[in-house]
Amino acid sequence: DDEDSSDHDILDRMAPFVASLVMHAFHRIEKEGKKALMADEGKKKEKVDEKFKADRDVIMLLRLIKEPSLARLWNFNQSSLIAAVSVHLVKSFNDLHQGLSEKSSSAVLTERYKSILKALSEADSSVRDQGVAYAINTIPEGRRKESRLALLLERDAASLQVSKSSSKKDGRVEEADNAVSSLLPLRVALEHGDSKIRLDAVVRLNEQIYNESSDGSVDIDAEMGQALLRRLCTEDDPEVAVVAGEILLSQLRVLKGNENGMDLDEPPLLLASLLDDLESLAKKALSALLHWTFIGTDATWSPLSSLEAFKQGGKSEKNSIVLESPLTSCIGICGVVAKLIGDEINVESGMDAEDGDLDQLTQLYCKLFLAVGAHINGMTATDNDDSDLTTKVAEVASEELLSFAKDGSVSTSVEEFITSSHISEYVLEQCYSKKSFDAPALLQNRFVWLALHAHSELHEKLSSRVDAAYRVIDLIVFQMNSYTKESTKSESFEMEARFLLQNCDNYLPVLKSDDLDGFGNAIMKLASSSSPVSVESISKPAIASQLTSNASKMNVAPDLVRLVHACLRSEASKEGIVHILNTAKAALEGGKVSNEVAIECIVPAFALLSHHVREVRESLLEMLESIKMAKKDEKVSLIYDKVTDKSSPLRSSLLMDGVGTLPQALSQIVLSFAQPADLQSFIIKQCKFCALSEDNEIIDGGCQAAAVILSAMERSGERVFPLAKRWELGGRDLFQSFLRLNADEFVVNPSICRLRDCVATMLKGVLVNTMQVEGDGMSIQISVGPSSSGRRSRSYSIGASDSFSVLEPYPASMLQAILEALGSNSSPLMLSDSVVQQAVGRQSWINGVFPKLDSKSKHAVASALLTLRTQHENEIAGAALLSLPMTAPDLVHLLDNVDVSEDSQAAVVFITDCVREKSDLGKISDISKLSSKLFDQLLALSSTDNNEGDSGGKDYTRVSILQTLLGIHQQYKSQISDLSADDGKKRRKRSRSHSDVGSTKSLATQANMLVGIVGGNPSSINPLHSGRGRSLALSLLTCLCEESPSTVSSSLLPALMSIAGKHSSNDKGEQARDGVGVDSRVLADALAAIIPAYCAHAKSADLSLFSLIESFVGKVIVPENGNGKLRTHLIDPFVNALKLLPTKEDSIDAIASLAASVLALQAFDLNNEAQTTGEDEANSAKLNCHVLATSPSGIKVPISLLLLKYAEQLMAVICGASSFSADESSSNLKAGMSEVASLALRGSNIGDDIPSSYSDCSVSQQRSILYLAICLLEMVRDVTGTNAVKRLLRKSQGDDADVSLRLWQELLQAHMHALRAHAKLAGEGELRRKEQKFWTAVPVAISECLENIQGLLPVPHFLASVSSTLADESTDTYMRKKTVRLLADRVAEVSLDSAEASLFLEMVPELVAQVGTAQPSVASDDEEAVAALKRNIIMQQGALVALESFVRSLCPASEKSKLTSKAADAFVPALESVTKLFSGTAASWSKESDEDDVEMLGIKDAECQLLSSSSLCLASLVAVLKARCLPLLPSIVKPLISSLKSVNLLVENTEFQAESSESMLQLAILRLLETLAENLPQFLPPYLPLIFSNNALPSRALRRGDHSLKEATERVESVLASKTPIRQLTPALSKALSNTLVNSDDDDSNDWEEACSILGVINASVGTSERSELPPVIGKIFNVLVAAYSYEGGDECKSRLLSDANKVLLSLVMKLSESQLRQLYVRLREWRGDIKEDDDNSEQSCSRRVAFWTLSAALSKSLRSIFLPCLTSVLTDVIDELEIAVSLLCQRPKHDGSKRRRVDEDSDSDSSVDDNSEVSPLQPLLLCLESALKADAHEGGDWTRGDDNQRYNMILSHLGKLLMAHVPKDLPVSSDLSQKEDAVTSSYQKLVEGQGTLEHGNVAGCLTALATAAGNEQLWKPLNFAVLEACSHKRSEVRRAGISCLLSIIETVGEEYMVLLPECLPVLSELLEDGDEEIAGMAKECVRQGEELLGESLEDSLR
Repeated sequence: DDEDSSDHDILDRMAPFVASLVMHAFHRIEKEGKKALMADEGKKKEKVDEKFKADRDVIMLLRLIKEPSLARLWNFNQSSLIAAVSVHLVKSFNDLHQGLSEKSSSAVLTERYKSILKALSEADSSVRDQGVAYAINTIPEGRRKESRLALLLERDAASLQVSKSSSKKDGRVEEADNAVSSLLPLRVALEHGDSKIRLDAVVRLNEQIYNESSDGSVDIDAEMGQALLRRLCTEDDPEVAVVAGEILLSQLRVLKGNENGMDLDEPPLLLASLLDDLESLAKKALSALLHWTFIGTDATWSPLSSLEAFKQGGKSEKNSIVLESPLTSCIGICGVVAKLIGDEINVESGMDAEDGDLDQLTQLYCKLFLAVGAHINGMTATDNDDSDLTTKVAEVASEELLSFAKDGSVSTSVEEFITSSHISEYVLEQCYSKKSFDAPALLQNRFVWLALHAHSELHEKLSSRVDAAYRVIDLIVFQMNSYTKESTKSESFEMEARFLLQNCDNYLPVLKSDDLDGFGNAIMKLASSSSPVSVESISKPAIASQLTSNASKMNVAPDLVRLVHACLRSEASKEGIVHILNTAKAALEGGKVSNEVAIECIVPAFALLSHHVREVRESLLEMLESIKMAKKDEKVSLIYDKVTDKSSPLRSSLLMDGVGTLPQALSQIVLSFAQPADLQSFIIKQCKFCALSEDNEIIDGGCQAAAVILSAMERSGERVFPLAKRWELGGRDLFQSFLRLNADEFVVNPSICRLRDCVATMLKGVLVNTMQVEGDGMSIQISVGPSSSGRRSRSYSIGASDSFSVLEPYPASMLQAILEALGSNSSPLMLSDSVVQQAVGRQSWINGVFPKLDSKSKHAVASALLTLRTQHENEIAGAALLSLPMTAPDLVHLLDNVDVSEDSQAAVVFITDCVREKSDLGKISDISKLSSKLFDQLLALSSTDNNEGDSGGKDYTRVSILQTLLGIHQQYKSQISDLSADDGKKRRKRSRSHSDVGSTKSLATQANMLVGIVGGNPSSINPLHSGRGRSLALSLLTCLCEESPSTVSSSLLPALMSIAGKHSSNDKGEQARDGVGVDSRVLADALAAIIPAYCAHAKSADLSLFSLIESFVGKVIVPENGNGKLRTHLIDPFVNALKLLPTKEDSIDAIASLAASVLALQAFDLNNEAQTTGEDEANSAKLNCHVLATSPSGIKVPISLLLLKYAEQLMAVICGASSFSADESSSNLKAGMSEVASLALRGSNIGDDIPSSYSDCSVSQQRSILYLAICLLEMVRDVTGTNAVKRLLRKSQGDDADVSLRLWQELLQAHMHALRAHAKLAGEGELRRKEQKFWTAVPVAISECLENIQGLLPVPHFLASVSSTLADESTDTYMRKKTVRLLADRVAEVSLDSAEASLFLEMVPELVAQVGTAQPSVASDDEEAVAALKRNIIMQQGALVALESFVRSLCPASEKSKLTSKAADAFVPALESVTKLFSGTAASWSKESDEDDVEMLGIKDAECQLLSSSSLCLASLVAVLKARCLPLLPSIVKPLISSLKSVNLLVENTEFQAESSESMLQLAILRLLETLAENLPQFLPPYLPLIFSNNALPSRALRRGDHSLKEATERVESVLASKTPIRQLTPALSKALSNTLVNSDDDDSNDWEEACSILGVINASVGTSERSELPPVIGKIFNVLVAAYSYEGGDECKSRLLSDANKVLLSLVMKLSESQLRQLYVRLREWRGDIKEDDDNSEQSCSRRVAFWTLSAALSKSLRSIFLPCLTSVLTDVIDELEIAVSLLCQRPKHDGSKRRRVDEDSDSDSSVDDNSEVSPLQPLLLCLESALKADAHEGGDWTRGDDNQRYNMILSHLGKLLMAHVPKDLPVSSDLSQKEDAVTSSYQKLVEGQGTLEHGNVAGCLTALATAAGNEQLWKPLNFAVLEACSHKRSEVRRAGISCLLSIIETVGEEYMVLLPECLPVLSELLEDGDEEIAGMAKECVRQGEELLGESLEDSLR
């Protein structure tokens, strides 16, 4: 199933719900239907309006079935709802008619059932039919109403009256009930096992189709067509298959419009599912045809008899065809299906596709064609019973086959259609090519014979006889291959062989006369047949017939040469060649041939001698021996005799190795002749004549022979067959013939291509000089040329260096041939490619011929190759051109022949590729000219005057030129530089067109052009749009600069500006997406070359570095939307270039100038925007500079010093102490302050005047200056804050340390000047807002710089600076605090064992001095004194934090060593000072906390923070000093607890945030208290009463709010409980608890929470103590418990105290023995007192009883059976408590005798109790009793059954009564219910029934535990009676409690309790009908549990 498991779960849950709705609806329908039928039975024939009362249920059913959202549910296989509903519907309809007469019916009822059945069919007809069939087959015979079911299923009732038959077999009765079968759905009946039923179903379907088709309403299942077709494919009853086939065929023909001229828009419903998948339909149609075909079973059939019968059948008169066989229907179906497929596909184009690409439908179309056509050839002339059938089948097949014609015409005969149609040709090709589809071989064989018959009949009438000949030969070969030795035993074999041979004689002459190549192919196919029988019987006679067709006495084999040519074909097989040669040998024996035939056979025969199979060579030699010439010829005889002489070693060599021996054979033949030259010429000419006709036309058959012999001639050596002669006598004419070939009329084959390559190899001009023939041996062998497989093979084996040479002089005809071939790109032989591959592209021609050609020839060849490569995209020509050894003049000539047009740009690109490929271009002067020529081309392409054409193509060409020029100048840089220098000296004049690169003018021009290419001169030069091109231009400009920097210097500044302007479009420094950006690496290389050159020559040009920076920064800071945006990727390479300046000082000055200038221009742009928008915030934007990020770390500090000086000079100008034009020290590489300021004042507007002073500046200019100054300071801050500079400063030595100190001093001085200037300006008058913000921000920025520096200075310098800062009282407090904080941070990095630790320890006294500073007393109205006090507190806090850091770092508490001890000594004075400060601050703060002075709130908050800091510092000191703190312990603890109380009271009375000063103080005090408890626990007992006093540690202020505060408090209590002995801790805690509970008598007091805290400490202390430590303190703990239990307060606080006290009791009991436990329990019982006391103490007694039973319940729950002896001691008290509860709750309410009283008694109304406190002990008692009973049940129940079951009976009697108790509504009952649930739950439900009180005690739970402990039937009976009595009570709540209790007992006790189930059944039976659904549900659950335990149903017992 495709649905996932989650969907399955949903459907599984929905299915029962839908099924229940369906069944409910059917129940109503059946009920009303029965009434309707009974009414109809009584009314008989009276006509009344029939109404159906269950129509709503019918409608609901229909909606359920048709609801779209439920579609998946209905179709869900696992639920099978459709099938189930169908079964129920049929059975329901049948059952409704039981007992009624056959004529009784209700039309309305029947219509309703039909509508439901139809809806189910629409949902899924298949499943519905399965359900109907199942229902019919499962209805018992006696109850089946066939006539009524027929009415429902719309069957004909008359058809049901059929006979029934039965038979007995193996004791079983098998009935074939046709009446029942007729009721089955058609789908089911079609698959029935009885053929009669299947036939009946098919007939019914046929009748239904035509009946329904007549009225236009079609109600047939769309899947029925699949069933019929499946029946046709598998049916074994012909009668059924005939009818099924008729239905399908008629419906398919209706669809195609073949019957009655019908044309349907939609297919018949029967075919809907079939037409959805034509592929499946076609496969099944073929399957059906093969199922019923007689082909393969007709043993009397033979090809010739079928031909005779077909001819006779064609002459007979055609009668109408009667479809009496399934086969005829199947043939018709195949034909119609083929037409349907033909409408969907393009048959013609589909068959033209490659075999692997043929789609499935087209293949099926062809299979259908094959299957139909094969049955045409099924007739036989033999008279038998099947002849009529085969004749009819053939007629049907013929008609269907002709319908395959595209125009549908039937006038064409089968023979004409077979021989001319495209599809027939394709199918036949698939048959004989062995690519046929999976059609049976018999069908293919029949169809092939049909085609052979057709071609045999029409061989003289065919229009295309050559194509027909090809086809017939293939068919003959196909049939020949099917013959075996067994075939010869057939009577018809000889006739078939003669028939095939006759066809060969008919069609082979056609090929011989019209297509010699095809003739050779056909001969080889016949000779290569895989059947030896066919070769001997058919092939050899056919070949011999063609060989001797025109024979005479003097020429017995006139066509011998054609047979030899056939043997040379590439596809020729060994067997085929041998068969042909043997046939030829047989024909030659005893006869003669003409001299012309003998001469023509020389070349092909010798070529065949090179065959790799020895058997072929041997057969050939035997055939040659049989050749006898009619006339004597010396040359020809010599040639034949040399190879046929059996005594000659040459014959043996040829037999052994034909390929290797053939050159030797030719050599021997030539050299043995008297006139070798004549024989050379003769053989060469024969090669030409073999391949060319008399008209110099190519002969395909002789090309392979000529190619083999020419290759052998080349290997024979220059002595035997000179290359010049081979070319002049043979190669030249052959080459010219190749040139003359027409592409439209010529078909290329491998033989011609091999000959072409052989001739093209001659053009290489290589002479093989070492081939010498001495005797019969050869000294060396060279094999060059194509192999037999068609691939090129080369095998050189040359021993000496002079073994080969080059033809000299190179013949002009060869060069002319090369040029003609290179110019003939349209040659069908691809002659240009062959010439390039075999000659021009070879290294021998490139290195041996091309260099020796004259310049004109070289240029012609190069130009031709360039044309091929660029205009015809010939890659081979391009590779050859790249390999030619051309020099710079040759390349210049090529450039001269191309222009700048769009068509020539590809040539330019390829020429540049050639230039880059050459490692040696010749002389440097020629290289210079080539460079100039390339620059001219670049200028012509880049000029704005040439904007026509494709700009993308031009850019690509320009990039290629730039890449080439860059390669030239990088490779020949030094030579070009020398040439430039010589040119400067000689000053020779050069023409403009041939200007040298070295000339000054040309260099400047070229540099300016490169600047324009990168965008510097858009008016004259088109800039490049690609980043790669710009990068190349920059790299080339870099090379020019390195070659001649002084010459190019005038172009450097524009180039840099252009670089910056164009590169700024990419913010990240990476190449932009549109390709406009410049690669950052190339940019860096350009700047690295240009900037140092500029700096070296700028002074001579009256320029400075600032001139460059001023222009460059203007490009770097590009305004975008008014904001200056920093182009960091442009700054990085600029800075890297500045780092390359000659000296470090120059680099520092230059980089600092650049950084300041960037910030200046950025400030100008930003403030202009701020002025436009009206913004006036000085620090609204922080300007970041990336300059220093790229600078080396070693120079960042000096640069920061220079930037700080810039800032100081600007501050002097701002405060009026200086002017912009003041004298300043500047250099050529350092910008002055006025120059930097000018950028901030006027921006990039070079030349504008600037004001002389700050006051003369405009508002915008003033803002720019202020921004610049503050940004310079921020840059210094950022630089000194980097990690690299931090490491440098920390490790600085020597000069670096001096620079660091100078920077430090400058910062201090700047800080002082800034403060003084601010104070001065503020005193003179009111500062404007921007100046005020500026002078406020400057000291902060400088302070941050100082902080960075201070932390990085070496330790001695750092500590000295800190010491001086702290000692100087005039230093700003903020600065001093920062210094102290920095000191604290610095000491955290120091380890105790380092040498620096002692230096830091020496700083402790100075910190102590800061802590001990006296706090002046101030008045609230003295603002200056208050401010001084705050500053003093700030310093003290900083010193405390520093001291704490010193303690943690220099004296860690975790380490114990001599170093630690020594370090601790330094902190003793600090402890005294801090303690003194803590004590004084605590007193002052506590005093101020009591006062409500609003003006002193700031002081109070500051002192609170100081108190927190001193507490934390003391905690660290105490943790280290430990016992050394004892003298100061009173001075610490008392103020500590006093402060804790004060802050707790303050927090309790107000609301503070978690992070407030008060909360922080609480945490700090707790931290100190925890430290004291951990380190000095034995010295704290005197202070314990103080610690646990009111509002101290137990305060509830520490337990509310922040979670961290609660955790800290718990940690302190845990440490005190674990570290302090319990004997010392308990008295203090007992006293504290007593005081707390005494103070909490007031109802509004919350001191009980503190009591809970104290109990928690006692519990922790008891838990951590040893058992031996407890006896002395048990009494004290008992008093604590009694005090807690005696507390009288609200319910919440009472419950909380009882819970905490019980925890203490349990902790204590767990460490006591059982005897001690009983003693303790007795004391607690005594404390409780008697249960029944005087009324005066009743309230106190009830409270103690509640406490007692609560602690008893806790003990019982925890101790389980151990507690039972204690419970025994108070058992009487238990009974008394139960009696009291029964007396109070179970008495009837007092009412009068009215009816109201009786109603009230039966109702659930609650009664009232005079005093609820009397009942309050009941719930804890029940909990105690329940826990004890459960524990006893676990131990066997002995305690419960003790005292002869009296204990059990006493408890049971009272608990049973409590089930019927009247519980007051206002009775407080503990529960776990929420407030909302508690409001709707009565006290009775909680106390008795146990709702929400499972953990608090209830009656039902106690009864269940009692039943579990009882353990036997006798004890269960009274309990069961009590429960059943409650179940039968009139009050519903009592019944609910009773049945709930009974269910709980059954679930708990289980199967053993079932002995009492019979007693329960009557009551349960009543409760099942109870009006309260909850009670009925629990009763039903009791019954279910009983059934499950008993394993049987209780339904009968409950009736």
